[in-house]
Amino acid sequence: MDSDVNVTDLRDWSTFEQGGRVKHQRRAVFYIGTKYGPFTEYFDRDTFTLAELEARIALLRSNLPNNGL
Repeated sequence: MDSDVNVTDLRDWSTFEQGGRVKHQRRAVFYIGTKYGPFTEYFDRDTFTLAELEARIALLRSNLPNNGL
């Protein structure tokens, strides 16, 4: 994880879908640098890896002005 990324919250998160089915997720809240965020992203709880979070952050960063710097 890059030093300018600050993950402020990473926790299990569940939501109820239509029909009452429970969807188990991981929720990550993070900032990129001092200007961008908070971003909130959701991942499948059973398959979540830090590499998946890092890939999502890299994608978001590539769409920010000056790559989030």
